[in-house]
Amino acid sequence: MFFVDKYLFEKVTSSEIGPITWSDHAPISISMSEHFNKPPSFPWRINHFILNASKYQDAHVSNLEEFFQFNVTPEVSPTTVWCAHKAYMRGHFLSLAARDKKIREAKRIQLLEDIIRLTQVNKKTFDAEETKPKPKLFMPNLVPLKIPDGEKVDFDDIHRKRMVKDLTELQTLIEAHFESRKKEEEELLSLTERMEKRRAERAEQLRIRTEREKERQTRLAEERARKEEKENSRRAEEDNKKKKALSNMLHFGGYLQKTEKRGGKKQTEREKKKMILAQRRKPLNIENLNEDKLRVEAQKLYNKIYQLEAEKFDLQEKFEKQKYEINVLRNRVTDYQKM
Repeated sequence: MFFVDKYLFEKVTSSEIGPITWSDHAPISISMSEHFNKPPSFPWRINHFILNASKYQDAHVSNLEEFFQFNVTPEVSPTTVWCAHKAYMRGHFLSLAARDKKIREAKRIQLLEDIIRLTQVNKKTFDAEETKPKPKLFMPNLVPLKIPDGEKVDFDDIHRKRMVKDLTELQTLIEAHFESRKKEEEELLSLTERMEKRRAERAEQLRIRTEREKERQTRLAEERARKEEKENSRRAEEDNKKKKALSNMLHFGGYLQKTEKRGGKKQTEREKKKMILAQRRKPLNIENLNEDKLRVEAQKLYNKIYQLEAEKFDLQEKFEKQKYEINVLRNRVTDYQKM
């Protein structure tokens, strides 16, 4: 015996059972045509009834909006999102079709139960009518048939037992179906709850991420503006210092003359400071220097100014730190005196 696919059955040309030779079995051969078509594949098609049903329109729109809201991100390409949304909506349509199928199956089972119930009611009515006395009919004198000796067979009892057995099996199947249906509904409810919970968590995460990103952008903008303002102020201070240094260098001769005239008077702190600065300043002998030597002297002056600025910055930082420590200690003393 050969088992052939339904798509290949039309290509069978002949079959033959050979003679029995050395074994107890006969060989079987089958001939098929050389050219045969490949079995057709049935691609999945969208259920237009579910697509156009008015009761599912809101569900379609909400699922599409939810999908694109959570999946359209800069990290994912639009092509990937588009292909994924087709698979997502296909699963959505399949779930709706499965739910409709379950509803139809439940209606069918309900109708079957009604048929069984009505059959039982009809049978009881029929049995009640059978128990009523029937009118005697005129029967001619016939010779009764001889029944062979042996045990009598009650066909009504056999029929009744068979009906009871069938009804029991049917009730068992119905109970099993309802139990499985109850389990499926519970699983569906739990799945729906998990989806809702996950959707809420994802929305909360997205909101927190958006707020953090906004705060980060704001902080970066403030820090950038603060750095720019600080840089501008530093450049302005450097320009002012350079201008003052040049003006002091130009008026250095006049200052020495004034100090010589006021030699007999008592020097103030300001004059002492100017005198110290004048001693630290060295005269620039740049009249007879060429371009390369002028560059060297300019580099030396730049290094000296850079060193002085660094020392000034360190002293300012030290001053601010000492000022902060003094304020802390003063507050502690004030708190201690209040106790």
